[in-house]
Formats: sequence, C-alpha cells, structure tokens
Amino acid sequence: MKEFSDYEKVILGKIVEIEGIPGGLNVLGNILDFELYPNFYITLNSETDCSVIIKKTYLDNIANTYGNLGVSEITKQLNNKFLFVAKLFEYLEREGQIYLTDEIDLPTLGSKFGNREEKVSYPLEDKETVSLIYRIAKKRIVPNDSLIHFVKNNFKTDSEIKAEQEQRNTSRKINWTAFGVIVSLIGILLTNVLKIVEMNKTKGIDRVEIINDKLKISNDRDTTYMKISIDKFNDTLNVKSDNKVRVK
Repeated sequence: MKEFSDYEKVILGKIVEIEGIPGGLNVLGNILDFELYPNFYITLNSETDCSVIIKKTYLDNIANTYGNLGVSEITKQLNNKFLFVAKLFEYLEREGQIYLTDEIDLPTLGSKFGNREEKVSYPLEDKETVSLIYRIAKKRIVPNDSLIHFVKNNFKTDSEIKAEQEQRNTSRKINWTAFGVIVSLIGILLTNVLKIVEMNKTKGIDRVEIINDKLKISNDRDTTYMKISIDKFNDTLNVKSDNKVRVK
C-alpha cells in the first residue's frame, strides 16, 4: 500500500464510512460531497465533456475578495483536485482495493443547487481526468475488506502494526533491563558499603561518601578510601574493590 496524503485519507475514510451505512449508495458524488456541496457540482455529459458548475454568488464573493486571480485560482484548484481524485481511484482499482460495478445513470457528480440559483460553468481541462471522472462517477464503488481494515486501523497495514508492536515490546524489554541493571548496581554498592561499615564499626565512622570511583569513610581520627571499579559485560555489571588507601 502506498503512502497516502491527508486529502486522500479523507476520501478513503468517506468510502469506508458510506459503505458502513445501511442502504448507503457508494458513488463518487456522495464521496466527494464534502468537497463540492454547496458551491459546486460536475455535469457528466460525456467522456470528453464534463464541466464544473459553480454557484454565482460564491464566485462573486471570491471575485470581490480576491479579484480575477482568486477566480482563476479556484478553477485551477478544482482541476487539480479532480486530477488527484481520478488518479487515486485509478490506483485503488489497479491494486484491487476497490471494485467498480453496476452502471448507474447519474447526470451530475454532486448535488445540484436550486434551479433559481445563478451559476457559472467551467470545463475540466485535462481530457484524461475527464474520461476517468466520467467512468468512475457512473459506477458503484465497492471497497475491498483489506482497504476497510486499513482505514479502520488508522491507515496502517498489518505489517506496520506488527512492526510497531515489536518495537514497543523491544523498548519495554530494554527499559526493564536498564531498571534491573540499576537495581543490581545499587545492591552491589550497598553491599560494599555495609562490608566497609562492618570492617570499621569499631572506629566510630562519622561519614560514608561515594566520590568518583572511590568510597570515602571518615571519622575524627582518619579517612579511608576504597577504590571501586565497574566492569560492564553486555547487560550485567560487576562492581569490585581494587584497594584501600588510608590517609591519617
């Protein structure tokens, strides 16, 4: 499965949503309703003649706000979006993710405005897009179970979900290993400290400190340092005392 854009994911979500509605008609016009209504619809005259019908009040508002460049940009975006839609459905059909079936005689793609609404017509420019849109718009769309599963799993394939689960398990294992190492280290250090305290219990110890790689035991009379070395072997730690240096 290819990586889909956010816009394509919205369309895939609509396909699956409509398919789940009892009696829902899964056709391109209903899928693209969020994009078209209430300002646009497409006439499906033939495989070489499809036009975008735009509500004039909407177009006038664009022209008043942004000028003629705004109108040109709107028509350009519509042409581009229908090209993206056509190529998306072409890909889904080629990959067996959807099936186009049941010829349906639909004169328009999307809901028409009221007859009293003034409208302006702009032809879709790309002939290949016109041909694809016309063919798809006249068919009922049936999504494959794998596509439904993909969308409902937040646009992730089974292999991606499995890989993420394995990554979480690995991270959890690493965290527990690190925790175990820390606990072991603390236990080893405490054991060494207790041994030193036991060895020096008759000397009236005032303080025990860890300074860099040494344990410092001191009282009013003298100070004893015990050097500690730490060796790491894979996931285990070995802590041992190397020597004792006494400073009076």
